[in-house]
Amino acid sequence: MKKHWMILGSVLLLLTECGTESPSDTLGTEPEPAYILPESLSVKEAVTIPLDPAAYGDSFNRITLDYTADGPLQCIFRYTCDGEPVEDAFFLEEGSFAFSGLTASFMDRESAGVLSEVTFVPLDGSVSLELHALETQTVPFPDSSGMQYLENERFKLGIHLKWGGAISYIEDKTCPLDGVQNLVNEADTGRLIQQSWYGTGEPEIYNDAEFNNSGWVYNPVQGGDKYMNHSRIIDLSVTEDSIYIKTQAQDWALNGHLTPSYMENTYTLQGDVIRVDNRFIDFSGWEHPVAGQEIPAFYTISYLDSFFWYDGASPWTGDALSVRDNLQFWGDPAFQNDSDFPVKHSNTETWCAWIKTPEDYGIGLYVPQVDRLIAGRNAYNGSRDPKNSACNYFAPVNRIRLVSYQPIEYSYLIAAGSVQSIRDTFTAHRNFTDNADLTAQKIYNRVPDYPMDFSALDFTDPATLPVLTAPLNTELSYDETEGAAKLYASVGFDVQSTLNFVVSDRILQAEEIGKVLIEYMVPVTNSRSAYGCEFFLCAGEVTHPTGGISVRGEYICDGQYHTLEIPLAGLDFWKGEVHSVRFDHFNDCGDGDALYLRSIRFVP
Repeated sequence: MKKHWMILGSVLLLLTECGTESPSDTLGTEPEPAYILPESLSVKEAVTIPLDPAAYGDSFNRITLDYTADGPLQCIFRYTCDGEPVEDAFFLEEGSFAFSGLTASFMDRESAGVLSEVTFVPLDGSVSLELHALETQTVPFPDSSGMQYLENERFKLGIHLKWGGAISYIEDKTCPLDGVQNLVNEADTGRLIQQSWYGTGEPEIYNDAEFNNSGWVYNPVQGGDKYMNHSRIIDLSVTEDSIYIKTQAQDWALNGHLTPSYMENTYTLQGDVIRVDNRFIDFSGWEHPVAGQEIPAFYTISYLDSFFWYDGASPWTGDALSVRDNLQFWGDPAFQNDSDFPVKHSNTETWCAWIKTPEDYGIGLYVPQVDRLIAGRNAYNGSRDPKNSACNYFAPVNRIRLVSYQPIEYSYLIAAGSVQSIRDTFTAHRNFTDNADLTAQKIYNRVPDYPMDFSALDFTDPATLPVLTAPLNTELSYDETEGAAKLYASVGFDVQSTLNFVVSDRILQAEEIGKVLIEYMVPVTNSRSAYGCEFFLCAGEVTHPTGGISVRGEYICDGQYHTLEIPLAGLDFWKGEVHSVRFDHFNDCGDGDALYLRSIRFVP
């Protein structure tokens, strides 16, 4: 048996190269010469290390572990709280970190004591682990209200510790609106300004979840779940001008299920802007599909009635802004297209704002490197009350797949004032960060700079690729060898893209279009020998994809290019103005299956 000694705090421990040995086999009684820094401990399965309680005192509320690991782990500390035994679990990511975890009773303002042992559990295969130091500390408890504030001459920012450290309060000291103090809607744990991420809904690996009378996916939400269970604070650090918070988020549609994930936020007041730096890492080990991710979810008071954004291709030049003052509920399928604002290919001026008109005052958000904006109003009533159920919403959105154990980082700015002053502020700060993570990890989902002719979409030209919007479980790219668009099935089910005709240079009428022609090639290396496709047709009174309002076609799968013709003329639902067409390019497929497109033509 190979033995190593290491020092943890002031406790000398003997660790064993652990395979199937029991925890009792890993401790020696006669110490051998100690090493200040141990050799790596190979954690192949759970290993438990007893600790000397006397070395860590009888009262603490935070544990700090300094370590190096070549894979992710869970660590479980055992101690007492009010004389009762407690197990407290944390996640450790790969790398070298000084991890700090607040005890489970921290938000209840209760201290723990008598730290007795720690167990390490590998999450993704055997892990080589070095433990450099283990310490316990007592840090100040938060105010009993659960609120933590930052303040400068311009803003007062409040984060709600009982709701995962999400932003629940922004006061602009220059606000001219009567009766308005807090600009953030804080009616429940799902509002606020916060991180929210979407992952798998596969029934084989995920609990059944439901929200708004439909199935729901894995959805870590910083504030808490729909049952008002709050997320757990893992760590907290407050300085004069910043707050750092680490949160273990609840799963939105489940009752009291903390997700295996961590969210980190650093809030900083920088003069006339509020800066937020975010980090997220998932420890589930699950394979997630590509999904539209809110970065972040942002809810304001209903009183701010009009949505402003830049919809052009000449960013930061003072080009005309766009505005909508009649947005509906973004979660209603009937208004989803109306709530979706794709970003043009060349646009870097990706900010938006909710403004009270005609007073011309509101709050804005700037997130670099985003591809779409989603916005809408819920039960609009013009309320100034931040706790009112009516609210406004916007979220910059990118198509991103969560990958277990790999962090995602991004930053954003918040500003307040008139539309022009918000724009001027973001212009002055436009290079504050490039959000490189969002560029590296997203599936490109922008639209062309200029209107396209949807009667003949030529995908031999890579500039045409952005017309295939909102890909689901689909990675889009241009294949130079084939001279065609490549649609790659990132997950082998429910693969689709959308053609939004609102970016066309003219309004198309369904009666003009008698058939759709698709020039395609299915590689023989795909997993199946037969495939079908489906077009969901949205025209006239049909404003969103609807079951039964579609047409189907079958491919020839021989590695050669063919033209598939699907008749549309005479369909009783194919009439009026064409809004969009959802293209489910495979009705059934395997992970990694591909389709190459040279063109899609809508012809008489």
